[in-house]
Amino acid sequence: TLTNIAQLHWHKSDHTAALWHYREALSIQQEFLGKYHPEVAKTLGNIGLLNYKRGHYQCALFIYKEAFLIYRSLYGDNHLDVAATLNSIGLVLFKQGVYDVALRSFMQSLRIRQQLLGEGHCDVAIAMYNIATAYYESGDEDEAMKFYRETLRVEKAALGDHHKDVALTLKHIGQ
Repeated sequence: TLTNIAQLHWHKSDHTAALWHYREALSIQQEFLGKYHPEVAKTLGNIGLLNYKRGHYQCALFIYKEAFLIYRSLYGDNHLDVAATLNSIGLVLFKQGVYDVALRSFMQSLRIRQQLLGEGHCDVAIAMYNIATAYYESGDEDEAMKFYRETLRVEKAALGDHHKDVALTLKHIGQ
């Protein structure tokens, strides 16, 4: 219930109240479920996202890493929650301008998603897009273009030719 209340506050843009409710939920979850439980990791992910959206990148990174360690200890290296958290870590590192480390995180996420979802899934395209953008921002336009083209191929197969993600990728290819 506390996480639901937190989500309501988040949707109303009351981030302070949302964060308070998420932290309360986390405290109770850790007490009754233990520190290594999927619900604990999920709540940490929500707290990380809230901090990310507020521009508190260092805090978000710390929290995402905690969630990652929990997911990895529960599920091993090849699980979609591990991949999603690696992607979130990559996004924070990207915002901080640490492109080489962000790329490693995105690449790990891509590998897991490809293995579990196959080559033609939209979550695979998201990872590829993030890799392309990180290459572009780090100045490696050739690698960026390679990944943008591959992203476009996967997006068209998964989402169709007229999806907004396809249009955004086409825009990047046209730059």
